[in-house]
Amino acid sequence: MTYTALAPAFRAEQARQAQTLASVVITTGEIVYGEVQKRLRGPALRYRSGNLARSVSRTLIANRYKTVTRIEAGSAAVPYAAIHETGGVIQGKPWLRIPLTQEGKVRRPGDYISKGGAIKRGEAVVAVLRRSVRMPKRPYLKPSAEAGWRYFRAELPRRLGA
Repeated sequence: MTYTALAPAFRAEQARQAQTLASVVITTGEIVYGEVQKRLRGPALRYRSGNLARSVSRTLIANRYKTVTRIEAGSAAVPYAAIHETGGVIQGKPWLRIPLTQEGKVRRPGDYISKGGAIKRGEAVVAVLRRSVRMPKRPYLKPSAEAGWRYFRAELPRRLGA
């Protein structure tokens, strides 16, 4: 048997493996996207407006040479996506107004600042002023990517018969 006789069978096996790899990559991307959405609706991030969840996008690039699934979060409308993932310090310019109640989100005539930076409306504290706040890590992308990676490492050998 010569190389020429083996070449078509070899190419067919390569094509089958490439198709299997592409299928696993696409499924992994769907798993990661689903995990991100699930984590954004969990208790750690206190789901409010849904803007962060809506900012998550997935892009599939599939052609003859590669298959890539890309998951991104954040946009100009959602600049806080990164701080939730990594944590960090948010600086005021010069102050941050932190509402404590629904009414504290809006400044009204008659609000006054007491000692210690509490904003009061009557006797009720509705917001506080701070120069900076430390945001804890609330990762949603990295744990989701790790779940996808575990699936990929388990599924690809199984599907290729290795």
